Amino acid sequence: SAVPASDQAPAPAPARPARLHPQSPPPPPPSPVIPPRSRRARPVPSPVQVPILPQHPDFRLDQALEQQRQILLRFRDFQAEIDRLITR
Repeated sequence: SAVPASDQAPAPAPARPARLHPQSPPPPPPSPVIPPRSRRARPVPSPVQVPILPQHPDFRLDQALEQQRQILLRFRDFQAEIDRLITR
């Protein structure tokens, strides 16, 4: 044509493909799903090393007997105090 190049309109941008349902809003993005953790991600807790102290086999029995002795001594003290209050 005889129209100079400076008078031509800029080339139209390529049209977007038409949506099938232009009135419906775009679907919401899928909610993020936490992927199941791989087994390697969880560190296996190592058993706590408890130092084995040399104790004679009746250590716990001796401990229990000593505790019982302390309780009985305290009980006798209370009993004596009660008797003293009663006889006063």
